[in-house]
Amino acid sequence: MQARQVMFAVVLWITVPAYAGGAEALRYGQVILPDGQALHVEVADSPIRRQLGYMFRERVGPEDGMIFLFEEAAFHSFWMKNVRFSLDILWMAGDGTVVDASLETPPCREDPCPSYLPMARALYVLELAGGRAERLGIRPGQTLQVLLPGPAAPSKP
Repeated sequence: MQARQVMFAVVLWITVPAYAGGAEALRYGQVILPDGQALHVEVADSPIRRQLGYMFRERVGPEDGMIFLFEEAAFHSFWMKNVRFSLDILWMAGDGTVVDASLETPPCREDPCPSYLPMARALYVLELAGGRAERLGIRPGQTLQVLLPGPAAPSKP
């Protein structure tokens, strides 16, 4: 177990500076709710972005969100390691239907951190500040529209 923790620390030591320093430009998309309201969300579409999510951030704003994009629908598990605040985790099928939710998911306070799994396969996962899904009326069975940006433009030297 200790070797796994050391490896995780090494991976973070290598990847977090690149992530935080903007080596990968942040991308944003939108999630459209059934009532037409648009949520502007950060896109986590690479292995590093999906792994880090909201780790090590001081807060998630009440209007912030993050959409995780996966290559295939599966039972994608999430945990709250190194996350400092509660989150609503919403798993979505490829057509945007919310298939499961973990609301007010608490930060991990001690190892081992619990993993949260959906009851159905999901292609997308939407994370919002804890309690926001309820305030917005988002619940399993609803269909949300996911609008993604085009491919990231290559950075200029």
